Amino acid sequence: MADTTAQVVDANPIINYPYSEPTRHWDFREDGPPIVVEGRRVAGYLPPDTSGSGQLTITGDLVPLDLVNDLRDRVRAWRADGYIGATNVTRELFSRWFDEDREPGLRPFFAQQEAMETIAFLAEAPADRRVGLVIPRVEAFERWCAKMATGSGKTLVMAMTIAWSALNKVVNPTDHRYADAFLVVCPNLTVKERLAGLDPHRRPHNEYQSFDLIPPNYQPLLGQARVMVANWHVLAEDKDPPRSVLRRGRESDAAFCRRVLGTTLGGKRRIVVLNDEAHHAYRHKTAAKRGEDAAEAERATVWIDGLARIHRDREVLRCLDFSATPIYVSGTGHEPGSLFEWVVSD
Repeated sequence: MADTTAQVVDANPIINYPYSEPTRHWDFREDGPPIVVEGRRVAGYLPPDTSGSGQLTITGDLVPLDLVNDLRDRVRAWRADGYIGATNVTRELFSRWFDEDREPGLRPFFAQQEAMETIAFLAEAPADRRVGLVIPRVEAFERWCAKMATGSGKTLVMAMTIAWSALNKVVNPTDHRYADAFLVVCPNLTVKERLAGLDPHRRPHNEYQSFDLIPPNYQPLLGQARVMVANWHVLAEDKDPPRSVLRRGRESDAAFCRRVLGTTLGGKRRIVVLNDEAHHAYRHKTAAKRGEDAAEAERATVWIDGLARIHRDREVLRCLDFSATPIYVSGTGHEPGSLFEWVVSD
């Protein structure tokens, strides 16, 4: 039996259909080769090795992500019940995006679908479906993190999120659960170029066209969305303001927002922030004093402080984080190797 399992691993380790929830998983054992086990793997992470060996083994003790596992169950039931409480816009979009007959290449994988559904669930599900659900709040604004492996399609989930929020806002302007203004923050210029397609006004192609996300009746409405894609550096304080006869001191939050958000978002308020590679955006409890740690601490501080200033002047409706590794590292004052407390999907 062990030899057969090993041959299966070598032949094809993929044991689930990519467009539906996993029903089996590989159980990696210490006393033999991996075997297939029925049921979905529990969401969790492996703590860092403390033996000094520098090795991380997949047979270690898994730390379960209780919030993620709870939400998986709630979202699964919500899906099965036809998204009770969702708006008509949300139902139309989900019907289009997650249609079993949708063309491969356009249909999101289940990992992408579940991440989008979780965000919508938190905003739209009836109160009785969210009883006992607590997402730790570490900032003045709300943060939800979708943990998605590199290559699993974060950009498409971000595009779906923008379309979902913007179209709901345009159709129901007084519904404060949604916004039509978006600030997408990324760690470098390479990623910024990759995310440029999140702007629906980009021509000739953007993510919404490439994945045929928008139903024909909503296509004119998406043009009302305003999306700004920026490198985290724009959130730095202006330390060399224009010279003037009267020195006005530190840049005010209002001036900061006018400078950072520019003409793209203009005077927009109630902004949805989407952080790509969001493991770079969190508060360090202790100051890093040298080398790469200090550089990372500075980036994290600039990033999160800049968002806090936008929230004070314009209001951040919610901050949606996307990262393969939303993990605290050593030297930050947080438990090394632990995940951000606001991870809601894995």
